[in-house]
Amino acid sequence: MTLLIIFIFILIFISGTALFVNLSPQFGSKSNGESLEIMKNSINYKNGKFQNQNDSAFLGTPDFSTLKKFLEKGNKIPDWQIPVNKIPKSAFENRNDSDISVYWLGHSSILMLIGDKTILFDPVFSNTASPISFISPKRFSQKAIEISDLPHIDAIVISHDHYDHLDYKTIKELKVKTDKFFVPLGVAAHLISWGIEEKNISELAWRESTKFGEISFTAMPSQHFSGRGLNDRNSTLWCSWVIQYQDKNLFFGGDSGYDENVSREIGEKFGPFDLTILECGQYNEQWHAIHSFPEETAQANILLKGKYLLPIHWAAFKLSVHDWDEPINRISKASDSLNINLTTPKIGEAVEINKNYPNSKWWFK
Repeated sequence: MTLLIIFIFILIFISGTALFVNLSPQFGSKSNGESLEIMKNSINYKNGKFQNQNDSAFLGTPDFSTLKKFLEKGNKIPDWQIPVNKIPKSAFENRNDSDISVYWLGHSSILMLIGDKTILFDPVFSNTASPISFISPKRFSQKAIEISDLPHIDAIVISHDHYDHLDYKTIKELKVKTDKFFVPLGVAAHLISWGIEEKNISELAWRESTKFGEISFTAMPSQHFSGRGLNDRNSTLWCSWVIQYQDKNLFFGGDSGYDENVSREIGEKFGPFDLTILECGQYNEQWHAIHSFPEETAQANILLKGKYLLPIHWAAFKLSVHDWDEPINRISKASDSLNINLTTPKIGEAVEINKNYPNSKWWFK
């Protein structure tokens, strides 16, 4: 009888979990029709899944020791309120046609003002980065701007569908003031299920380009993975983005493990870049293949031919076991040894291409 009760309990739990995932909108949806056919014809889509260019790269399984380290107290979250610059409304006014300003909003969220266009990359304005808010690490940094204070958004660009890069609540709030969405293959299905019209979404495969006014967006490879639910691992594509405007080149890396061949290809084809925006945090040995260590981020910048490097994917959420400021300390040291121009703006502080690259060590208490 005891075994029967346990079996029934497990069955109810599994059924309830599956029902929750299938009915909760934040998990998104799956592609079908023409979009699915395009995915099937993609060169890196095999056996119903997207593949990394380096097919030996895989996500390891965290063990108990990793979970224990994650739960341990320490310096994983700052014990002080780190400085954040509030972005004023004046930043969006009286803009010069040739100017590009880049605002890091914490973690991987980027606000980019390109000429008269206002563009967001991987915007996450929620206080958590999870489908279930009460079990997710909470944002520990303040926001540089609220959605309600943002002007009209010309475009939102997404690198992949993980919750710390594609946030359901954020997209639902932003969709009423956003014209266009640029996403990797398969991600459109999520957006359509959240009420965004298909005509306002452009899906790109690796090495595909599209024009948005004077701006060119090119989806390029990264070494990562995707998935939002229980059985959709790698069912959508992940990518990095090359942004070209007039005589300026920028690179947004999204999430990626280190792949020398990928970085070299992008650098040789599109470099030099006026600014590379690359992840440097939330790494661990067990998922090293899909998240770069800071020293590898510095090396990737060299191969990409980046004139300046802006390190992201830190200072907002605790998603790994390292100290919150370890990523920036390690990449600062690596950049010094390799003579890399590192820009380290506060959250909400403007990086002005070819004009101003902040480099204070603001993370020291």
